[in-house]
Amino acid sequence: MSEDNPYGGPWYVHFWPWFIVILLGTTVVAGLTTVYIAVSGADALVVDNYYKKGKAINRALAGDQEAALREARAEVRFEDGVVIELVILGDLPDRLRLDLSHVTRADFDRSFELERTETGGYAAVGDVPDGRFYATLRPAGDDATWRLRRRVSLPMDERFEMEPSG
Repeated sequence: MSEDNPYGGPWYVHFWPWFIVILLGTTVVAGLTTVYIAVSGADALVVDNYYKKGKAINRALAGDQEAALREARAEVRFEDGVVIELVILGDLPDRLRLDLSHVTRADFDRSFELERTETGGYAAVGDVPDGRFYATLRPAGDDATWRLRRRVSLPMDERFEMEPSG
């Protein structure tokens, strides 16, 4: 042991300097990884214009109330596309729109324009993805006066019913 170094040898042969360097290095790598994840992954669940979205909620609630007044019911099944049998008081629309909104991933969302069939039901052809969705049924076009909603898990081999919420 020399008079210059009371710890016995150069610094790089001891445990504690390496422990501190590795600890600091791990912290830097974790911080840079966090910054990369935050910058590269946009959050699709955040609404850009929350005020406009809030006003739309009031219109949507009115659609739920109108469906309840009309005692609207729909039976939906998926067979090489979408087939809907709709029971509603009042005039039946010529076209319906079925929106399947994925619970977490917007790129899985699907919309179907359903045309009225000779049997009185509605049908559309399209690819139905697997997963958990919010299903919304309403008249097609801008004058959608009512809507039916339900949470569904697809694929479904059986029928499911949609009723007014609330």
